[in-house]
Amino acid sequence: MPLRNINLLEVAAELDELFVMWDVALIDDVAISVYLCQGCIGWHRHIDYAELFWEQQGVLLLESEWGDIHLQSHELVVVPKGVTHRSGSLLSSTALFFQPRLLVTRRDGDRRLFPWPDARTGGPKWGTAQGLPTA
Repeated sequence: MPLRNINLLEVAAELDELFVMWDVALIDDVAISVYLCQGCIGWHRHIDYAELFWEQQGVLLLESEWGDIHLQSHELVVVPKGVTHRSGSLLSSTALFFQPRLLVTRRDGDRRLFPWPDARTGGPKWGTAQGLPTA
């Protein structure tokens, strides 16, 4: 597969649904997604993996049990696994989001893959039953 440029401003300009992850790259089993944020998603936590939020345009509020942080454009934060958190923004903002796509399930330790639809292409994305996206 040839190398290709990805223009994040062009990808962000195509976003029309809030909190829908659009995968822009895959590095081994870590997906790099871009999403549009306005409003707030519910409190949640991930017991199997950490997440990285990298603000691209606007201001993102990340609330957690460890405290709150405002991310300005070009700032990032890592939410460690197990930390309850939510993200939101009063005005429209665009963020990059890094998370694993292949996870070890807690029930039996096997790496079982399950498809879910890709919001952009309609084709399948892959993850484990516990790794299905909530937003």
